[in-house]
This record gives sequence, structure tokens and C-alpha cells, in this order.
Amino acid sequence: ARPRHHVLVAVLATFVALCFLPVADHSRGPVTTADQVLLAHGRRLCAAYTRNDPRELARLQDVAEAGVRDLSGVLAGICPAATAKVTAEAAAEDREFDEFMAEEQRKCDATPRHRPLVKPARAIRLKEPEVGYANRDGEMKFGDGLSGTELPDLSLNGRKGHYRIRVHFAWSAWQGEKYGTQRLLIMAYPGPGDQVVTYRRPPKRR
Repeated sequence: ARPRHHVLVAVLATFVALCFLPVADHSRGPVTTADQVLLAHGRRLCAAYTRNDPRELARLQDVAEAGVRDLSGVLAGICPAATAKVTAEAAAEDREFDEFMAEEQRKCDATPRHRPLVKPARAIRLKEPEVGYANRDGEMKFGDGLSGTELPDLSLNGRKGHYRIRVHFAWSAWQGEKYGTQRLLIMAYPGPGDQVVTYRRPPKRR
């Protein structure tokens, strides 16, 4: 039996190397002896991963100080059981995200439409969910960095120059949630001045 330190180093080196190796049976070309050793060790870990025997996994963790079942992402390229787990987790995350987006869309659909008193030159309504601004190139676009949503061009027919940006913000209740959902109406119109003006502050939320 090799000393514990050397086993730990060898196992950790394998874990790192497996991250950079191509899928074993898919690659064409020369395979070095070192690669063969790493792949063989990877397959042994895959076998232990697949059997999922608690005593075997405990022994491996005691030797390597790393849980084999935590290596799904590392082993996925050469281990069908790990690949299946990674695929299932990704699918579950996609479903969770789709459900979240559908719920957000239902919130937007249920919110009463805002009708401004000023007749707009152009109105754009997005199905999915900014003060003074100098527009120098005739295009004025803002975006939501959190969701990646890019808003349409707010310039007046490509007009360059100085604009004022006015934002109306409101909360709408939603199925008993504490905060509900928020709504923004963003208006842009030609005008001078960079000072920030607050016309009305929303009431403090409790």
C-alpha cells in the first residue's frame, strides 16, 4: 500500500487531468502511456460511482479526502452514470428557469396597463421582462444587465442631442407575495439638463 499522501496526490492529479482529456473513446490519434493510466483510473472511479456502494465510496473518500459522488462533472466525459446525472440536473435547472420565466410573464400579463397623459411619439411594449442623457450617435438603447433583456431604441426617429429620461415605477400585488411584481414605464423626450428630479417618492414598504 502506498503512503496516504502519495495516493491523495495521484487521485487529485487524475481529477484535474480528466477535466482536460478528450472523451476517451471518441478521440483519434496517439494516446500516451500516461493518458492510458489516467483513463484506466478514471474508469475505476466511474465503476465505483456507478455501483454507488456506500462502503466503497467511504473507503475512497477516506483515502483521497474527496467524494467520488461529487465528481459528476469531472467524470461525465467517460462515465455514463455521471453523464446521466449531469444531464438530469441540467434539465431540472432548465425546467426551474422556464417555470420562473412563465410565472414572471403571468405577473406582467395580469398588471393593468399604464396610460400616460402625454401622447407619445412612439410606444413600444415588451412581452418580456433609466435622468439626463446625451445621445451622440442617434441611437439610445438601455438594457437589463440581470436578465440580459435589451430595450428598444428610445431615440426620437434617430435624433441626436440631449434627452431627458423619465421613469415611472410601481409595485403590483401578486398572489399574496410580500413584494409582488414591479413595473417600469420608461419615457424619453428631447430636453436639456442633467439634474435628477424626483417628482414623487413611492411609499415605504413595510
